[in-house]
Amino acid sequence: MEFNFKNVLIYGYSKSGKACEEVLKSLNVNYKVLDDNLKIDGGKYINKINKKNIKDFDLIVVSPAIRIDNKIFKLAEKNNVKIIGELEFGYYFCSCPIIAVTGTNGKTTTVNLITKILQTAGYNAKFFGNVGVPFSEVFYENNLDYAIVEVSSFQLETTNKFKPTIGVILNIFSDHLDRHITNENYINLKISLLKNCGKDVQCVLNGGDNNITQHIHQIVANKNYFVTNYELAKEIKKFKQTNIFSIHNNLIVNLKDLNNSELIDVSKISPVFYEDILASVAVCDLLNIDYDSIKKAIFNFQWLKHRVEFVGEINNIKFYDDSKATNIHAVINAVKSFNNNVILLLGGQDKNLDFSTLFKNLSLNVCKIVLFGESRHKILKVAKSFKFKNVESCENLVDAVNVAYKSASGGDVVLLSPACASFDCYSGYAERGNHFKDIFNEIKNGKVNYDKEE
Repeated sequence: MEFNFKNVLIYGYSKSGKACEEVLKSLNVNYKVLDDNLKIDGGKYINKINKKNIKDFDLIVVSPAIRIDNKIFKLAEKNNVKIIGELEFGYYFCSCPIIAVTGTNGKTTTVNLITKILQTAGYNAKFFGNVGVPFSEVFYENNLDYAIVEVSSFQLETTNKFKPTIGVILNIFSDHLDRHITNENYINLKISLLKNCGKDVQCVLNGGDNNITQHIHQIVANKNYFVTNYELAKEIKKFKQTNIFSIHNNLIVNLKDLNNSELIDVSKISPVFYEDILASVAVCDLLNIDYDSIKKAIFNFQWLKHRVEFVGEINNIKFYDDSKATNIHAVINAVKSFNNNVILLLGGQDKNLDFSTLFKNLSLNVCKIVLFGESRHKILKVAKSFKFKNVESCENLVDAVNVAYKSASGGDVVLLSPACASFDCYSGYAERGNHFKDIFNEIKNGKVNYDKEE
């Protein structure tokens, strides 16, 4: 697309806003910067928008952190000033094929894995978007073969023309209801990744996710599927003559042609990552990537930190950091990946999620729950309503980890899988996960000394 705007307002001066600024500087486009938390006089910065000065702009580029019910959105609409997000801003400058990935869980892992496979196959591929690299930075790429973009629901609120070459929807489960209010709003946002895609676009969908399949009529793009449940995949195969990737006897297969299906052994990889792997294989199959490169990339892949990451062991008690699990479905999946008794650490900043869903689907191997943070009182109330008795509430993560360790027996797992955002106490899930590791090390190094025989 051609970028022909003359006067731009950057609304939100975080990483994405700063990336937009650098591009606008390179283009010699007039711009101003507004941030609700940044008060600077003069220069490129302004401290307010009103009925008069909003007419100075023909485009507003907003950070994903800005809610669409913001009063500036309404003011812009009244004055016919176009608003787009940083994702759409980057789209103006992308000249290579785009593989866009959205979903409630697994986006970052999938984007990283697709990128790794393509690089292993010899392509110049880079990841962008919600993974931490603003899509605007594609402006500086002249010889890129593929841009792999992680797309969040926040970003999809402010996209108009964004159109991937291949779109991936991994899963959709209740999340971010503090912002999107209803599940239906959230689901429709995720599906809207493909709203501009016709038959010229391929998409990869989770055929085992009801929130996706119930909205399949909204998707025009050519559909390819992955399903972790092999029996369900066979049922889908009866009605759909298309790529359907699944796992059978620890091997990835394509049910479209089992006789010629390349086999990839995933027996040594946690089931937590199966959806991410299947989606990545489906995408790379569409791109005709050789299976030797796919296998090599998968088995050399460094699984991401803070996603069911093994931290260490003390007295035969294993500690796992799943701080990235900020919603209920991620926690359910994490717990199911263990056969041992699990002491589960839950809590943080509530996202208006329904914790009854967690307790309805809680695995029997959860022997104790330790709560912490801002949401602990809400979760405790739900736990009691489900008559889950072995639950203890702590003010902070330090106390929670120490209580969990003191309660644990040899062979148990202490799992930080909080089902909540981290912003009540931390800058993000990574800081929370790193703090968990620090607490583990303090216990291991004897700074916290418990007699396990008491």
